Amino acid sequence: MKSVGPSRQLSRFLAVAAFLVGVGAAMRAWESVAWARPGLRLQDNFLASARANGQGLSVAALGGFGSALADLAWVRASVAWENSDRFATTKALHLSVALDPGVFFFWVNGARILCYDVARWRIEAAGPAGSVPASVRARVVEEQAQEALEFLGRAERLHPGCSLLLIEAAQIHLHARRNLDEATDAFRRAAECPDAPYFVARIHAELLRRQGKLREAHRSLTLHYRSLVKNGARTSIKTGSAPLPEGPYRIDRVIDPMMVDIVRQRIAEIDRELEISENKILK
Repeated sequence: MKSVGPSRQLSRFLAVAAFLVGVGAAMRAWESVAWARPGLRLQDNFLASARANGQGLSVAALGGFGSALADLAWVRASVAWENSDRFATTKALHLSVALDPGVFFFWVNGARILCYDVARWRIEAAGPAGSVPASVRARVVEEQAQEALEFLGRAERLHPGCSLLLIEAAQIHLHARRNLDEATDAFRRAAECPDAPYFVARIHAELLRRQGKLREAHRSLTLHYRSLVKNGARTSIKTGSAPLPEGPYRIDRVIDPMMVDIVRQRIAEIDRELEISENKILK
């Protein structure tokens, strides 16, 4: 086996170095183009300017480099995230989805970073642990939740009817904003998507129940149960041979008989709760 001479090794090293320099230059060039677009440009007010609302860059114009550049932008976001750099992270997240808006991973994880991680960085920067007033913490959490929701809103406009994005928005309303009404509505809209996993309808009903809306929860679960039975009767419920719709959650569309039983049992439980509630009213 022939050994590679020093000159050939140097040539390979220079070729790789030239390639990396070229990719870096392309990244900087496309970054300047992306952030020059209306709604993406960094101006005096970062929070206002970072809320991008366009359709993203034309991936077709980049040929096969769009996805590669988007991946590199995501790597840049990861490096900035490791350093808790709010501005660099946010900028790189927006650049990633502008370069390749079809990657759901970028949208969902980007929204989580904007909502939870950036909020934590801002609170930590505001003062030592326990010293930041509750009102300040609440304001920061709300601001970052809204920024993440606007980020997801761009994705929803590009990918209408995608339950994955609506579920993520619902989680932000529920866990970050502690807003049951908004979370319930987002889960309802997610459950109506063609690719929605079946657990979403159950979460929607459970949130209605938490708010004391037992009749609405009962109605929601009953409709869900009828849908399960109907789909199970029309397709092979045991072998899971139903045609699976396209979407991030399409594999979850296979109907398990146990799932039908769980929904039926939950309906019975709410039936009993309704009886107790009505008896209290009568007394």
